[in-house]
Amino acid sequence: MDETRGKTAELHTPPLGKNSSLLENLTDSDVKWLLTNGEELLVYNDTTVIHEGDTIESLYIVNDGLLGVFIPTLGNKRLTAIGPGETIGEMSLLEETPSSATVKALETTRLCAIPRQILIQKISEDAPFAARFYRAISISISDRLRWSIEHMGIGVYGSGDEETRTETWLKISGAALDFKHLMYKADLEALESEDVVPEETAKNALKFFTEFVQFLNHALYEDSTENIYIREKIAYRTQQEILPYLLLTETAERFYSKPRGYPGDFISLDLIYKNSPQGSGRIGPLLDWCFLNLPPMAAIRFRKTYIEAELSNLIEQKRGSVVRVTGIAAAPADELFDTYDSLENPSVLKATLIEFDSQALNHLETKRDDAGLNDHLDLLHFELGSKVAPITNQDLLYCTSLIDYLNDKLAKRLLNLIHTLLRPGGKVIISNFHTDNSARAFMDFILEWKIHHRTEEDLNRLFKESRFKKNCSKIGYDNNSICMFAECVK
Repeated sequence: MDETRGKTAELHTPPLGKNSSLLENLTDSDVKWLLTNGEELLVYNDTTVIHEGDTIESLYIVNDGLLGVFIPTLGNKRLTAIGPGETIGEMSLLEETPSSATVKALETTRLCAIPRQILIQKISEDAPFAARFYRAISISISDRLRWSIEHMGIGVYGSGDEETRTETWLKISGAALDFKHLMYKADLEALESEDVVPEETAKNALKFFTEFVQFLNHALYEDSTENIYIREKIAYRTQQEILPYLLLTETAERFYSKPRGYPGDFISLDLIYKNSPQGSGRIGPLLDWCFLNLPPMAAIRFRKTYIEAELSNLIEQKRGSVVRVTGIAAAPADELFDTYDSLENPSVLKATLIEFDSQALNHLETKRDDAGLNDHLDLLHFELGSKVAPITNQDLLYCTSLIDYLNDKLAKRLLNLIHTLLRPGGKVIISNFHTDNSARAFMDFILEWKIHHRTEEDLNRLFKESRFKKNCSKIGYDNNSICMFAECVK
């Protein structure tokens, strides 16, 4: 492992984590204070951080790695994973009660532990901080409570069956039944054909699956006349009908299970790039093929094509000069490795990849070493509260799989940091799914893959309110116009 692994970049507020609302709702100075006054702990795989029933004496922030939350009294079932930027211990801190769960390291993990007494003293002496902190705790606990209730199967808004009497549910349940019949037919035909689904049936399944996903979007978003409470309950019932089939796939199952603590991790993206359907049983690979052919999956593959074209154009424009490029959260970064592979002289491209996930970084390190690019490609670890990365004057900085996971507040902070890394005249490219995404309801409710969909106006506003202080220079699209590529020149 070379010295570039030690280089870091500064972003006090976390970029990832489905339950990171506590830190998201604090200021950068608040988060910096927490990190400065906390003790760094290194916890090895399978080590218990908190036992159920323990009195918690610290608030923990995950700097790097992954924790699992388990309930021993429920058969030691894992409830969720907690990744970089997320926190544990807020509820016990607020109520001064023992922990209701056991927390273990799922891999080697670095934590920042802020002692309770130091935190309480800060709260008592700094009223504005106290107000922000307690508000952030309330939002964080509310988010987790909503998630827990939904996954107990009773829904956020009660356990009644009023949603089953709506026209929307009647239509969706009918379509779901047709889907099940088609899967049953495909499985029977595969049994008679050496476990291979006949081509005509596979094509029909793809057509039906794509149309069903689009229908869900119309029923739950575009054409819905139901209030938000009923829609949520209809969506949950729909998930119960469809999810068992999707769990037979390799790719959709990973997006749902989120083994790295968040959807869209580097392995999930690698599966989409490879586009080689796999799954369990006779119909698992068929459903994986259907999933990989959805417009959002095609849009993700188009990201690679889009950035490769940008890199090629930039190298051509600056012929004779070294092109400096940085990708943020770009793993598996096929667009960069493929570009290097096409170059006669790799020294014309000096690239940096910044990652938040240490396993993604290890993956990139292996790819870099295998490709013999150690002298041309640097790898940096983006850590909470670390110092500014030693990279400046970049010609291009791209971030194609992160912005739509960030709320506006965090997105603008990231854009501000990007602005400092670009040279005058340098360009940033970010991608974000459009609100017109025809699979949005499927992603939100069936896979629980919730991201921030935005419009062109939203992206222009983000750039204008950041250090760029102007609208996007250009907005491009994938072939289905559901993924935007916003460019801005410094």
